[in-house]
Amino acid sequence: MKTYIRATIQNMADSEILNMIPKDTLDRIKSTDKAPEFRVYCVGHEGQADATEVRLGVKMRRAMQYMKDAIVNLGNKLALGTPLFHNHGATNDTTGRETIGEVVGKTLQAVGNKLSVLVATYIYPQFRSLPLDVASFEADVEYTRSKRGNEAIDFQNVTGIALGNSKVNRPAFRGATLLGTIQAFQKGGATMFTKEEIQEAIREGKLSVGDLFSDSEIMASAPVKKAIDNERKHTQRIEKERDEEHEKVTVLTKQVDENATKIKTLTEKANVASVRGLFTKSAETRKFNDKQKAFVEKALDKFKSDKEGDALAGEFDTFVTAQLKEFDDLAKMFGVKTDESAAGDDENKDKGGAPSSDGKGGANDKDALTDPTKNDFIPKGDE
Repeated sequence: MKTYIRATIQNMADSEILNMIPKDTLDRIKSTDKAPEFRVYCVGHEGQADATEVRLGVKMRRAMQYMKDAIVNLGNKLALGTPLFHNHGATNDTTGRETIGEVVGKTLQAVGNKLSVLVATYIYPQFRSLPLDVASFEADVEYTRSKRGNEAIDFQNVTGIALGNSKVNRPAFRGATLLGTIQAFQKGGATMFTKEEIQEAIREGKLSVGDLFSDSEIMASAPVKKAIDNERKHTQRIEKERDEEHEKVTVLTKQVDENATKIKTLTEKANVASVRGLFTKSAETRKFNDKQKAFVEKALDKFKSDKEGDALAGEFDTFVTAQLKEFDDLAKMFGVKTDESAAGDDENKDKGGAPSSDGKGGANDKDALTDPTKNDFIPKGDE
């Protein structure tokens, strides 16, 4: 049985069209056509089609059911290079018919919820102005009768694709529409459609990313987003490590300070014995009198130092000098003789005590202690 199946075409992305066409086929066409035009048609899909059956030269309409297996078989039997014709002939015989293009790609794809056979076609330049928005395949179809009606099973061959105008040709598959039309310019044309051509043009033009895309587009690209994310994670990791190291340094600094305090305390305690020896040596060297020795010895508890050796001896010598000065200052304040050799003369000794600081009497002069005229600490009568 000879049959025609008609289908309309709908919008399809340019990249999808180019992906259907083998590279060697695309290169062959572009070597002779500066701006080849490619169109994608749906020529069959699951469901019912109103086929035109040719039998003994007579055409008749016949409803045909196409299940998924039949659509798969149609896609397998449809070959690249299948000729394109303007409208159908009287039969499926291709002899003497004018070819207006060829099938250059094919695919099975779900359009809506129906498995469909899509063909990419190359329209020869002299036929591009024709209103070709309907496609029909011409094939020998095997079909059987079932409860669903006439059911297509397989295809012996697909002899051609007829293109026509939907205004005068009703498509067999009502849900199939034009998927897309694209022009693939040669090198040096207005547009490059393959990745290799685009890359070559960029290299030849010495273009940078900034020449091709805006800042916002560059920042939104996946590689840049990934790089920024990696940098952010790296920064967070460095900051975490820095904080951990800072915490370790803080702990170590605290330990060092605590150890330094302990060492200072232990050194001061250890110096107590050394200070006693330094005091004895200093008393001999400076020739303390009894009062000086007693004064300095009583003040030894005030001396604190964490030094050792000569440094300790130097600090202690400074301490002793300061204590002797304080002793002299206090002696002068209270009128006490600091030199034992002058602590009292024979007269004072005979009287049993040292003279008073104002020369008016000694410790045994009882009148001097009770007489207001001799003791300034006793209030006068008029006071």
